[in-house]
Amino acid sequence: MSTPLHVLTLQSATTGVLTSPTPDGYALAPQTLTPCPISAEHMQLALKHSKTYNRMMYLAKKKFSTWLKPHLMATSTSDPEFTGKLLSLADFILSNSPSSYETPVLCVMRSDYMLDTSSNPGPKLVEYNTIASSFGCLSTKLAKVHETLNKTFSLNQNIASNNATDKIVGGLSACCSLDGVIVMVVQPGERNLFDQGVIELEVIKRGRKIVRMSLDQICNDSALDAASNVLTIKINGADVPVECVYFRAGYDPSDYKSSDDWEGRKKLELCTAIKCPDVFGQLFGAKKIQQILTIKEEREKLYEGEEEEYKAQQEGVEDTWVKMWDLKDFDSIVKMVQSAEENTSFVLKPQREGGGNNVYGDDVLGHLKALKEEERDGWVLMETIVAEKFNNTLVKEGKVAYAGVCSAEIGIFGVTCFDSEGSDRIDDEGKQGYICRCKREGVDEGGVAAGFAFLSSIQLV
Repeated sequence: MSTPLHVLTLQSATTGVLTSPTPDGYALAPQTLTPCPISAEHMQLALKHSKTYNRMMYLAKKKFSTWLKPHLMATSTSDPEFTGKLLSLADFILSNSPSSYETPVLCVMRSDYMLDTSSNPGPKLVEYNTIASSFGCLSTKLAKVHETLNKTFSLNQNIASNNATDKIVGGLSACCSLDGVIVMVVQPGERNLFDQGVIELEVIKRGRKIVRMSLDQICNDSALDAASNVLTIKINGADVPVECVYFRAGYDPSDYKSSDDWEGRKKLELCTAIKCPDVFGQLFGAKKIQQILTIKEEREKLYEGEEEEYKAQQEGVEDTWVKMWDLKDFDSIVKMVQSAEENTSFVLKPQREGGGNNVYGDDVLGHLKALKEEERDGWVLMETIVAEKFNNTLVKEGKVAYAGVCSAEIGIFGVTCFDSEGSDRIDDEGKQGYICRCKREGVDEGGVAAGFAFLSSIQLV
């Protein structure tokens, strides 16, 4: 007789809940045996702000010179090889290619939350991700696998529907005609092929063309018309215009190994294609900006002159935040960390994405003291979120890796495409998309690709 573990592994293999741990191999994605229990009320609170940060990103781009750029100047000085170069690229686009600056931006935003158990319980924002948000498609598949187990073994679980794939693919398809092509920007030797591959297949089903290219390939194998800024690539000998650029790379300094990579990025930013996101959107995703948004006066400046509809949309968003600090008043920050009752009270975060970069617990104070003065603007300090605990079973390559106390992090997808006038061309109301990552007690980081967490789905309780 089949066991839940047998059905899980069989269905995951059959439906493609897979990763590529080696260049020439594949394996079942790390996953949980059962969904993670999440309060239905807390899930709704997280979903309420699924597009709030998308609108903030649009406003930050509109106010690049007066709001976004000034807040990142110190960070760019502290991190000249990445944030500094991105900021210079944004300046170049604004000054030299107004038409590119005015091009609509597709935003596939993922806002990540943990369910806090402190004196103010509920979903608390870990971070929002503006570029290369991953695992939406594998999470969509895993929710269906868990639903199969639910029905097979009569578990009576209320599993939250997951339409992340449809949301992402719908956004991309809305930004490309049948005559153009979507370029998915990927890393050489990409390992997350199966999550990305679902997007490729679904885009093709909708009659669009999509190709995978690295930044250096963009540099060398595409043509940018100097007069029109239309970017074209060769497909079967024909020049096909690139109408949408979907970044699944470019979020980390390691993605820019040579000048060709930066030239490829510059080409993409200059062209008329809709970017997901453009460089302005990527800069909005900086940890420094997340910290700035917690300051009420800065939010008011961002929303100054905004339509009442969108002002109302962001009301209450501060209830999902924990405290964050920059390191400008460094001595006071060190004293605060030293005097904390618990050594787990704070997380130190750099301006980096991709998992495995944060500093936790006992290491925070030592890392703070070791920072050179010129490095401090590259970091922010965040209050630790004390996550809800529950029991689950973590499965790796078809075998139980751990059974016991766990916590979860949920990521809510919001997809928009605002034009220069602020109108959104994406209509996906009623479609919720999410990822859920589960990790064993004592693990701080939440990245699946980085090896810290296991994919899951959500059981509403």
